[in-house]
Amino acid sequence: MSELQAGRYDSAALTGETALGQLLSNASVELGPNRAQDAAAIAAKLPQGTSVFISHLPRHSLVQSLLAVQSLHKAGLRPVPHIAARRIASREELTAFLRTACRRAGVRRLLLIGGDLGDASGPFADAEAVLADPAIAEFGIREISFAVYPEEHPCIPAQQLEDALDRKIKRASAMGLSVSLVTQLCFTPERITTCIDTVASRYPQVALHIGVAGPTSLMSLARYAQTCGVANSFGSLVRMGSKSFLLATSSDPLRELAPVAAHLTGRNRPNVAGAHFFAFGGAIATADWIATEMAKR
Repeated sequence: MSELQAGRYDSAALTGETALGQLLSNASVELGPNRAQDAAAIAAKLPQGTSVFISHLPRHSLVQSLLAVQSLHKAGLRPVPHIAARRIASREELTAFLRTACRRAGVRRLLLIGGDLGDASGPFADAEAVLADPAIAEFGIREISFAVYPEEHPCIPAQQLEDALDRKIKRASAMGLSVSLVTQLCFTPERITTCIDTVASRYPQVALHIGVAGPTSLMSLARYAQTCGVANSFGSLVRMGSKSFLLATSSDPLRELAPVAAHLTGRNRPNVAGAHFFAFGGAIATADWIATEMAKR
């Protein structure tokens, strides 16, 4: 079953509260490649089969994430590795990683991203190049996720991103792969909802996961916003935020999710499959937050 089929619902019939429940019921979480020890604790809080993304950090090889991938699988969760194209040193590294991840940890879905701009570490200049590699088809990958940007990318023009996404979706579909999208973190709900409408118009059959920050310290969010090109929306959040936000020690995911849920109410957006939480090292706390919010509904 694809992510879209698993998360499909008739948003025209939802209230804001039930739309929020749907976003949370098919939520995914992000885990750092060096946090394999967190897998059991996450599994204790979230439903079996929950997707947990494993980030591919700068200066980390793919093999360094294998322990986390295997630990998540053993705990009954669904590991979804990030593959950052320009951080892969060789075709051999990609092939060896996929062989182990797919055969020993049941990996069937990947998130393909370009990675940091600049010179590639190996033969892959972008996500399209990874998608074209024979290893993707060889080891049983069934679904590919790509990133979309509610906020402008700091270095790549919007039209270039749109053209590349069109090509990637067409190529993945031609390979018989399911395709899903994950929105990059954004702190401006209006930009997120605009992105939802754009994706629904251009790719109505492609599952969309709404990326938001987990319950994270504001200092961590500020650092991430600066390095990942979403500083403008974070700055607007701080400038226009309420006193309670400015005094808070951590973020509240409902600040982005509640307006998204309200936007879905009365609209036909069946391709919105769920929320995706960027945890910034706090995957257990994020899983606990999701479980607590779900228990209220």
